[in-house]
Amino acid sequence: MNHRKAILLICAVVIAGCQMGAPATAAADSSSKKAKTESAISTADTTKQELSSHKEAIVVELNAFAEGNSKILSSQQGDLRGNGPQGVVLVVDHPGTGGEMLGEGTPRSTLLLMRDSAGNLQKAKQNDRLIPCAQCGGMAGDPFGYMRVDKGGFTALIEGGSRERWSDEYAFKYSAEQQDWLLDKAVRTVTDTETGEEKHIELSGKDFGTIRFEEFDPKTLPKIEGK
Repeated sequence: MNHRKAILLICAVVIAGCQMGAPATAAADSSSKKAKTESAISTADTTKQELSSHKEAIVVELNAFAEGNSKILSSQQGDLRGNGPQGVVLVVDHPGTGGEMLGEGTPRSTLLLMRDSAGNLQKAKQNDRLIPCAQCGGMAGDPFGYMRVDKGGFTALIEGGSRERWSDEYAFKYSAEQQDWLLDKAVRTVTDTETGEEKHIELSGKDFGTIRFEEFDPKTLPKIEGK
């Protein structure tokens, strides 16, 4: 009988110990999870701060190329040469006099920026004819459509008009042989918004030869009748 009581007493002590240890274990697990969550939040906050600082630094770099009262209209980053290093296509809008009529104004400047050996952005090329002025799109408004960077080049879209809506898309590719960006393709389209009639021409190097980016003038390309 005494032996049985001793066994029951031992079991009671063991059970009590387990019950006391369970809350402590749960508390430890909860504390560990909380610490991991706080650590993850801290890491995320640090990453956001670093990204924010990096973006601010790039903005400061780019603004240096918008002299005077000029403003950045567009900036697109990518592999402009197709060999890895990142570059920037920057479109700069210059201030007008305020008295420009429809179709009048200063064309925008398109700059190709590349980083030097020290990691600083430097102007590689510039064209002041590719992107027309803000008033040069006719009744459609600002003719600047978009600038897109592709691997080894970039593409610009210009559009405008009224009843007859026109659009010009120019694609430039980097030539390692010429160490320059050359006009690769030009697509010109005119659409009659009332009749839906569309006229379209696509030009390549076979049509216009070798045209360097900084020398390119859209006016030298064949026009669509009615534009």
